Amino acid sequence: MDDDDDGGIDGATTISDMASAPTETTLNRSASFSLPSIMPHEPFVSRLVEDDDEPTPTRHDDGDEEENVALLASSQKQKTTAKHKQFLTYLYISHACAAWGERMWDFLGGLLLLTITGGTSLRWTAALSLSESLAQFAVGPSIGDWVDRQQPLHAPTVAYAVQNLSIAASASCAYVALSISGESSFHIPVALLVIATATTARLGSVASTIAVEKRWVIALCSAHDDEVLTTTNATMRRIDLTCKIVAPLLAGIIMSSFGERAATVACALFNIAAWPAEVVCLRAVYRASSHLFTSREEASSSSTTTTTTLSASWGHFLLYARQSIFPSTLALALLYFTVLSFGSLMTAYVYWAGLSATATGVAQSGSALFGIAATFLAPALMKRVESPEASGTLFIWLQNVCILPAVIALLVAAPMGNATSANAAIYILMVSVVVSRVGLWGFDLSVTQLLQNDVVPAEAVGTVSGVQVALQALFGAGIYVLGMVLDAPRDFPLLAFASYLVVTLAAALHTWGWLRKRGEPNAELPPIGVDL
Repeated sequence: MDDDDDGGIDGATTISDMASAPTETTLNRSASFSLPSIMPHEPFVSRLVEDDDEPTPTRHDDGDEEENVALLASSQKQKTTAKHKQFLTYLYISHACAAWGERMWDFLGGLLLLTITGGTSLRWTAALSLSESLAQFAVGPSIGDWVDRQQPLHAPTVAYAVQNLSIAASASCAYVALSISGESSFHIPVALLVIATATTARLGSVASTIAVEKRWVIALCSAHDDEVLTTTNATMRRIDLTCKIVAPLLAGIIMSSFGERAATVACALFNIAAWPAEVVCLRAVYRASSHLFTSREEASSSSTTTTTTLSASWGHFLLYARQSIFPSTLALALLYFTVLSFGSLMTAYVYWAGLSATATGVAQSGSALFGIAATFLAPALMKRVESPEASGTLFIWLQNVCILPAVIALLVAAPMGNATSANAAIYILMVSVVVSRVGLWGFDLSVTQLLQNDVVPAEAVGTVSGVQVALQALFGAGIYVLGMVLDAPRDFPLLAFASYLVVTLAAALHTWGWLRKRGEPNAELPPIGVDL
């Protein structure tokens, strides 16, 4: 209100009112309307401010404003970070439940099949591994495409249901077979049913892995920098490797203490009980962060035509091959063509060579521990180097260097034929493979981040990841086929040498892709048309 618009109140009346009711409101109103006729307005307001020790809202220092804005931004960032950590915790719990149930069955499945079929042949155990590998190769790309087309919460909910309930069904079938004493023609059909349900569980695991580790993790970390994404990937892998150590240990204790049927019951009950817990955790995460999925859902819905046209398997592989990260992803798939890991072939070989089961078990645990160490080392290295490609180059050549002594020792000891050299080669093999896990899992984490960040179009990350699973299964099955050709234990050094050559090829392929990308940082692949 202007000074001369005093509303019919003169100076004397105002002072009288002030005397009769000296409130802060009256004082301020009097100062603003009448007293300017007595003294200048600004000095009086300044004096009121000084007397009341209150800052005037109409005057701010620029430095104070900037400081307040900075403090507000810092406070908001802390709240966002705390909330982000909270819903990631629920995601980790869900992932741990799924990983624990799967790792229990991975340990029990082959042993139970061996027992069911008479305990004289590894044929049924090998058939289980082959069935899972072929199914992943055949269906993996379609599973990835399905995940891309689903709502974020629907895909992992269904995938976990298929995984957990199929494991429970497979364990239940094994329990029925174990309950039938003596020779029975019923054992073979039950073994086939165990393999079928276990293979279905593996496909459910593929779907849940793509949905959670490739799609959810990307969305949940989209509001943060790559360092948060790297740390989240490392934590997820750490959980999986920890379950790989502890779950088989607990399953083995149950089997040794209470029998095989008790172990199957424990495995089935855990997987049944785990599914509701997994879904509750996923729902909690989605409710707290649904806004982070919005943009990805819109992108996915806008590309429905493209995704549908690419639904043929050949289209999926073309999409995969045209990615700028193709050399790195193919290199990761090639690493599955190896006997230099604690799979069934190497385990059988070292047992044939005289290594005790206890020593083999300790080495397997050490292998997992070195893998866990990689989940701490990889984020720190990625933070220091320029890109995941650079860290991947260091890790894959580290793996190559670590397994080289094992290959040399096996090739040198084989012609000698004496026990001393053979034993030395076995121990060198074990140590080399254990230490090489740092390079393997560090490279795996590097390529995982490339898959999350660099797939084009971004909404096709599930399809590309499905092809990745298929190729990994193909190369994994390939080494078993080669093992069937070179089936004598004395031929294992040749298998090890072939594995080393493939690892070297993978390292060279990834390094070439990284150097090419460095030389052409802005190079892009041609746009992917819908007519593939």
